[in-house]
Amino acid sequence: MPHTRACWIWVVALCAAAAGEGGLTALPYVGPDPAEWTTARDAARLAEELVAFGVEAVDDDAEGRVLRWSFEMRPAAPRFNDLFCMEPIERRFAALRIHLRNAGAGFALAVKLLEADGSEYTARRVALDTNGDWTDVEWPWTEFVVAPWSRDDNDTLNPPLRGLALIAFDVSPGKQYDLRVTGVELMRETPPIVDLKASGVPERVRAGDEFGMDLSLTPRSPITEDAACAVELARHGRPVWSHPVRLLRPTSEWRPGEVIELPRQTLRVPLYLWGGEYDVRVVLGDCHVRREGHPAGQVATLEVQQRHPRPCQAQVRPHNGVPTLFINGRPNSAMSYMTYQPTPRYFGQFGEAGVHVYSFPSTCTRHTWQSFARQAWLAPGDHFDFSQLDEQVLRILEADPEAYVFPRVYVNSPDWWDKEHPDDLVMYDDGTGEPKLFLEAEGKPCPSWASQAWRDDAGYALRRYIQHVRSSPYADRVLGYHVASGTTEEWMYWGANEGRFCDYSPVARQAFRRWLRDRYGSDAALQAAWGRADVTLDTADVPSFARRSATEHFAFRDPTAARDVIDLHLFLANITTEAIRALARVVKDETDGQALMGTFYGYVLQLVGEQRQQNAGHLDLMGVLDCPDIDFVTSPTSYAFRTLGDGYSHFMSLLDSVKLHGKLWFDENDIRTWLVDAPAGQWGRYDTFEDSLRMQQREFANVIGNGCGMWWFDMGGGWYDDERMLAAIERMRAIADETVHWDRSPVAEVAMVVDDASLAAMQTGNAISWPLLMQQMLELGRIGAPIATYALADIGAMPDMKLYLFANAFAPTEDQVEAIRRKVRRNGAWAVWIYAPGVVDGGQLRPEAAERLTGFRLGMVDEQAPLTVSLTADGHAATGLRDMTYGPATAFGPVFFADDPDIEAWGTLGANAKCGLAARRFHDWTSVYSAAPALPTALLRRLAAAAGVHLYADAGDAVYANRSVLAVAFGSPGEKVIRLPHPATVTDLMTRQRIPAGAAGFAVTVPDVSARIWRLE
Repeated sequence: MPHTRACWIWVVALCAAAAGEGGLTALPYVGPDPAEWTTARDAARLAEELVAFGVEAVDDDAEGRVLRWSFEMRPAAPRFNDLFCMEPIERRFAALRIHLRNAGAGFALAVKLLEADGSEYTARRVALDTNGDWTDVEWPWTEFVVAPWSRDDNDTLNPPLRGLALIAFDVSPGKQYDLRVTGVELMRETPPIVDLKASGVPERVRAGDEFGMDLSLTPRSPITEDAACAVELARHGRPVWSHPVRLLRPTSEWRPGEVIELPRQTLRVPLYLWGGEYDVRVVLGDCHVRREGHPAGQVATLEVQQRHPRPCQAQVRPHNGVPTLFINGRPNSAMSYMTYQPTPRYFGQFGEAGVHVYSFPSTCTRHTWQSFARQAWLAPGDHFDFSQLDEQVLRILEADPEAYVFPRVYVNSPDWWDKEHPDDLVMYDDGTGEPKLFLEAEGKPCPSWASQAWRDDAGYALRRYIQHVRSSPYADRVLGYHVASGTTEEWMYWGANEGRFCDYSPVARQAFRRWLRDRYGSDAALQAAWGRADVTLDTADVPSFARRSATEHFAFRDPTAARDVIDLHLFLANITTEAIRALARVVKDETDGQALMGTFYGYVLQLVGEQRQQNAGHLDLMGVLDCPDIDFVTSPTSYAFRTLGDGYSHFMSLLDSVKLHGKLWFDENDIRTWLVDAPAGQWGRYDTFEDSLRMQQREFANVIGNGCGMWWFDMGGGWYDDERMLAAIERMRAIADETVHWDRSPVAEVAMVVDDASLAAMQTGNAISWPLLMQQMLELGRIGAPIATYALADIGAMPDMKLYLFANAFAPTEDQVEAIRRKVRRNGAWAVWIYAPGVVDGGQLRPEAAERLTGFRLGMVDEQAPLTVSLTADGHAATGLRDMTYGPATAFGPVFFADDPDIEAWGTLGANAKCGLAARRFHDWTSVYSAAPALPTALLRRLAAAAGVHLYADAGDAVYANRSVLAVAFGSPGEKVIRLPHPATVTDLMTRQRIPAGAAGFAVTVPDVSARIWRLE
């Protein structure tokens, strides 16, 4: 972890400091290792601002190994560039010194210091001449002031600092900039020397045992600042554990030559410490602690005998109606805590709240953001450093001895691997037709998931990581592994988040041809599918940016003319899930199937209205759900509707298909609390504790009503650091623990069915997907009844529903068409079809093909127009809504409409006065078609009632329920009537009050837009 590394550098510097009175000592803060520096820019910003960029270690004739920072600006870029080092600076320094040489064009250099609260401080700019000599540049602490672009409430630079940045000002396009530095030093006063005497340390001890130690300290000179004292265990020069020592008097009161006898120290060696030799050291602030005959601060050498536990057994299996986490044979509610800033204080807080399952960032190769996890695979072969993993786990277990962990293991490629595999690195087309190397955060290339070399090597690295864990002293505390990759750890294909169209690497092009060969088998079949006589399985190529950005029928791609693009969308998704499945197999192989394997995936209810829908590789949900080696699937809770009252909590993927396949859904609850330094309204943040609590309770209502797991995601640290919020979390955790033992079988009678594969046939970045999926999800979710979300591929296996809403069944396969007909055309069910059901058929866009699904014909006009529908008739399920108009006013195309004389016409499409809302009643089912997406809640509620769906609450209220739990997120305050499907004893799970309930339900007064959760017995 960066903090540990910075502390180690400080200790080494103290060891090397010259003895003496007064003066300054240079403490090496950071060196020429490129891994310690980052641009803090993503690939899109790098490409937008810079023609060229590099951070590398090079050899210099005069100085040896140095850091080279080189770049060239684009004409429209800002006139500055910066480079960050995110190593903490724990305490004030006298001056900051950089030994440097400017080997390129001249510019002005400045340094920026970053406070923990986000404030930024700068000092004077130093002009660097073109091709100058090596020189020292210093900035005294007293020169740093609040930067013009920043602010600080107290206008005081307060350690600890998060790090610093070098800023190159007055840079111009067309010039080559080249700065060389040996490193950054912090100048501090020469530390006081303190003589140490110690006794009582045994030669060896078992992990978990205690021993006593007697210490005395004698300062040689005054100690001007009060210093903290600690005993450390260090290994290979790195402190791995610290025991605070209470001082009876402040160090500023100690007299030179005075012998300070410290209270006898009883030290417990951490139970989960690795075996081997450790240095026992005494640290006293910044003092130079010396014991005669020993290195600085060292008391003795201690051999620790390691515990060797059996690995933990963790599984997901069916229990009381839903997939459930089991730890060593016992069911667990899977209430968890995840953070990017592992801090003992926060782990301890959650442990006290009864949350004992934790996650944190880690890597078996290299993380995109090395401030989260430093590179672990250091060189080819078996050269790994998993010490940071050991430090993180030890930190958690020391804070909460009952902890179980499942690290988020980020899988990328190490820097050395990128150099050895240039053809396996992702490339993108920016519209010029000339592929360019894609660079992620920190200016790093990325491995193509199509690369078999990367899959093999990533699998090897993950095996070594798991082997390390299973041989560790904490093997019985590790539940499994959340394996992650991609731009934001979420298995979104490289470049998608930055708007880049990938992957044009040689290895991806070869893999695309192999994929086409498996799919089509012959040149003739490929030529027929693509409508091109000139293409073969050996010459087919990844379609260009221009082809991928085009459209033939507005929101739709032509099923033949654009088949190459559609195939590419499916290919990107398939190689993504293949990579996930390969790594999942590694997890199960290495753990004998006894550890969890989880992944982010399937964001079909989030990645809409933008190019990520097709380019991010999330269109193969069955590729994950059909994999027996995957135990849980996760996403952040949807970012779409994070407001109280008119908002709605839902997950990014198709929850009920996930559960149908026996997978646990883990909700990543990253809703910002009032403690987060962010604008109100951003990512669900409200300004008060009360509203933040309501947001948390609404999210919990969704989780508990659907029988899911959840982690509170303390992304920046301290998001829940408040006694009131922690007490609320403890109550929610206790409720979740109870529900594990109740029947949580689903009770939804309404299903929204989504086809991820059909999205591949749509225009890249089409705007209609938002009203079609996201806005429709909001409207359906607030009808006052629980709803389920399923993948179209599961239509035959999903339970029977009373109302089916087919959001985008545009291109079902023949097998799916038959499965749909068997499922919906019975039991009096109602099926609602939106926009263009079944219109892609046999490689053609045929609106008449919709009849095989809907039971009546559709027409199509290949033009754009507003898709608004006005209800025009009564005497049907929507009677009373005659004046309603719905649908997006924005022009979309093509336009579809009902075109059949045997239908009931309920509404008119404003675009062309054709029938936009229609129904047809058959012997044992009813079919409803809407030309416009985003059918409103009021209309859907009428259709649900007509289908016999039980409505628990009023329109506008979101209901999450199972056999034993009823949770309602109210859209408005007031007197509410809750209608029960059967008589029950009702208990408010938040207050533990029994609710008087009649046979039909009960009344409740809701003073605000909060969520309430009841148990039904």
